[in-house]
Amino acid sequence: MQNPEEIVTDFSQSIEEDKQSGDKLMDNTREKKKDSLDVETITQNAIDATGFGIFNIQIALLSALVYANSAIALSSTSFILPAAVCDFELNTVDKGRIAVFLLIGTTIGTIIWGFVTDLKGRKYSLVICLFLQGCSDFFMSFTPSYWCFLFYRFLSGIGISGQITLVFAYAGEFQPTKFRKRILSWLDIAWIGGILLVPFLAWFIIPLELQYVYGRFFFRSWNLFILISSLPGLIIGVFLLYYPETPKFLANTKQYSKLLKVLVTMYQQNTPSKLKRNEENVFFNKILSPFLIDNENNLSQIEKLENIENNENGDRNLKIMLRNLKLQAIEIFKTPYWKKMIIGSVATFLILAPYNTLILWFPELLERFAIFQHHYPNESSSVCIVSQKLFSSNNDSNICDRSIHESVFIDTLWLSASCIPPAILLPLFVDKLGFKFFLVSAIIISSLATFGLFFVTTSLENRILSCIFESTNSIGISIIYCCLIEIFPTNFRILAMSVAILSGRIGSLVGNLIFSYFIDNYCAPVIITMSAQLFLGAILCLIL
Repeated sequence: MQNPEEIVTDFSQSIEEDKQSGDKLMDNTREKKKDSLDVETITQNAIDATGFGIFNIQIALLSALVYANSAIALSSTSFILPAAVCDFELNTVDKGRIAVFLLIGTTIGTIIWGFVTDLKGRKYSLVICLFLQGCSDFFMSFTPSYWCFLFYRFLSGIGISGQITLVFAYAGEFQPTKFRKRILSWLDIAWIGGILLVPFLAWFIIPLELQYVYGRFFFRSWNLFILISSLPGLIIGVFLLYYPETPKFLANTKQYSKLLKVLVTMYQQNTPSKLKRNEENVFFNKILSPFLIDNENNLSQIEKLENIENNENGDRNLKIMLRNLKLQAIEIFKTPYWKKMIIGSVATFLILAPYNTLILWFPELLERFAIFQHHYPNESSSVCIVSQKLFSSNNDSNICDRSIHESVFIDTLWLSASCIPPAILLPLFVDKLGFKFFLVSAIIISSLATFGLFFVTTSLENRILSCIFESTNSIGISIIYCCLIEIFPTNFRILAMSVAILSGRIGSLVGNLIFSYFIDNYCAPVIITMSAQLFLGAILCLIL
């Protein structure tokens, strides 16, 4: 492995070549691809040379908070469905719209952020996503209108989609090669922490006897639940403002002065005993030497160079962005990436659709079980029996109850806690067994658990199978994101990942529409279809 001096020398030579060429885009796509891959390799070597330490841990923790926030924002919808039934006079289809509008937002958001983040940066896009989701949820907690509520949920979905899509790239592009897989694997713990926090928060807030009504305006305990759930996104967004852009994005967009500052900061924080602020050593000098124009202070020269770059690139920024966007779109579907793109997109569609359907509906289904057991205490029940007896079109009863049974919170906590064991096993054994082993195994088990929901007759059996589904499918989703990060190079990694995840969002949208319209009267075909989707997704993952 190269030592830091050799790595930075190679990097400086690459910078000089780029400066002499005038930073012009290559007209030949193949030459641009080769140049991009060389820059990525040199940059990764420089990141490896900065070591692993405090800076990397800070980035990992910040990314974990972002991922946990996305889990909170997404799964909080599941408690809104049963809690808001009376205030908005909701039937099953109306409840489905709340989930569907969220998923429409995530679908559109996937398209938007796939472009924006490759052109404007990972950090910039993540900050916008966090503030968009946080502000949308904040205003949503105060609206008394069902359709305004749906609109804010749509905007929140756009922000949530960006967080889920970008956080793995932001975390991974700071990490040395040796630690990247383990860092990305441990992020699933943050997701679990988020979905585990939601039922605790809901259990504490929603049962409160809190209400304020003035005319058409109302504010009840479930509104307070949404309000508090919106705060983490805003707080994390403020913290993220003080952290840098990823080195790989800066290198790919030829922002070399900013890149060098980030690399030096990483090296300083990771190896404080080897590099003092006022001490000149080989690593510091060699990394900055290509940019020293005269004998003035090093830092001022970097700042001066940044100002020159900004002034020179301002007028042509839009033209370059559009041309880069076209090149990225062309590159993705060229060999060897187009086959992996198709397989990854279809597999993501098949796996995300059942997961994002059931995770949004589990508390509602558990509430239905609780109501059924209250009305029919001596009868066995399955998901389909409960829906048919209580909510089918042949049943004229109109159930409206603002309260959520305590068993729903307890069962949801069990669902969330069930994700902990596989999330711990993944980072411990991923280097030995690989992502694909965990991915295929988890999705097959999830498929069998989904199929088993058709045969359960007690709430205990339903709880066990639901826990198996939640634990295996959630870990499978995280592994898919990790695989997509590993497959594609930096210059179009986010765009490629976004295209694949877009198919998953579309699948989730279609799945929730079908579920809300047919679960009451055509339960069996819905359950069997979701199980078949997961099984086919596992097969595709074998060849990914």
